[in-house]
Amino acid sequence: MTNETTIADARFAPNAQAFLTCMACDTPYPHGQERCSACNAQLSLVRRCPHCQRILAARHEQCIYCAGSLLAKHNEPEKPEDIVAVRRSPTGSSQRQLRAALFGVSVFVVVFLAGLLLVYVRQRREQPDSVARTYAFESVALRTEAKRSAATGATVPAGTVLPITGAVADEEGRQWFEVSHDSMRLFVPVADVAPPSAETEVEGDRMLRTWLVGMKGSSHVAEAVQAVNQYCGRFAQSVRCEELRWAAAERIRALAAASGEPALQERARGLYASIAQGQGPHSQAAAETLRVLPHFKREREGAAGVQGAVRIRGARQYSLIDRAEVHVHLEAIRDAQAGTTLQAPVAREVVINGQIAVPRQSICSLAVVSVDGQKGTAELRLVSIRIDGRDYRVSARPQIVSSGGALVVFQLDAPLLIGN
Repeated sequence: MTNETTIADARFAPNAQAFLTCMACDTPYPHGQERCSACNAQLSLVRRCPHCQRILAARHEQCIYCAGSLLAKHNEPEKPEDIVAVRRSPTGSSQRQLRAALFGVSVFVVVFLAGLLLVYVRQRREQPDSVARTYAFESVALRTEAKRSAATGATVPAGTVLPITGAVADEEGRQWFEVSHDSMRLFVPVADVAPPSAETEVEGDRMLRTWLVGMKGSSHVAEAVQAVNQYCGRFAQSVRCEELRWAAAERIRALAAASGEPALQERARGLYASIAQGQGPHSQAAAETLRVLPHFKREREGAAGVQGAVRIRGARQYSLIDRAEVHVHLEAIRDAQAGTTLQAPVAREVVINGQIAVPRQSICSLAVVSVDGQKGTAELRLVSIRIDGRDYRVSARPQIVSSGGALVVFQLDAPLLIGN
């Protein structure tokens, strides 16, 4: 505030002239006095706006409240278009409204991004990462379920690469790969695609074993050996590497015995030699097999097939069960626990050259690999079959079955010799 006295100023409108007043007790004073005689407060030089009648400091030429002019030339009533509003910076409630609007926008953005993240996570769960990759030998139909009668979800041409996310067996024991194609979860028969190229150690091993079990002929043996070597190159420190080589060698040896193809026997010999050079659990067995393999001779009896009789070094005859399916009748196993062993009878006899090699009701020993209580399923592995009081150990891929009981089909992935 100023305490200087003023005189009438022609620049201002007559009713907007400056005057002295006490802001404490609202008492006007004539020019020349400096303090209020009532409260001794210093007087203020002010003006009264002729438009809104509010008090403001004398230094202003325009009302800070209504934006009306205090000058004489503007004392006449202004036209609406002549009055220019003065932009004022947001204060008080305007600032609070701005902050509230910004907060609302921020909340919306956060919620929107969280929704996108939730959708992404759900899609990832619905479409699990692939554990291996394969490709179609020829044009093949991908089914919506793991069975031949299921609807076709897509048909892909030969050479189409398919990411594998799992493997299942249908009610008849056929093996299917679960694959991802065009964001769809579909199924393809194992026999219709190439040996999987593993991308993960554990599940990749399981997919490759599944394919080896289902290998029916010699046309893709070279690809199978390549897939096994690729796995061992990628997971060189894995104990599963030798297990895979052993499974491939046994399978190819069985194919060689069934077909009489020397080239297959040489393939098997190469795998056995690789295993024997190592220090793994199968090295000794592989070395012993190599000593026997050059003398392995198959004598055909009857029509060509996958079962027959073999003679090893002039020893007594054995029944060779190769690529056979063992049907096991399984009762309810709702109380089964992982790590235990179950007993179940053979539901269908296995016949070789018109003679029964594995009688019906032969007792099978099944190892419970794992139990899924939520799905009501259990993973079982056929360990041995008791025939004429003797237990024969077998090699077959585990099967996932319902805990309510079912007819389970185990396909042997290595020859089974039964003494006659």
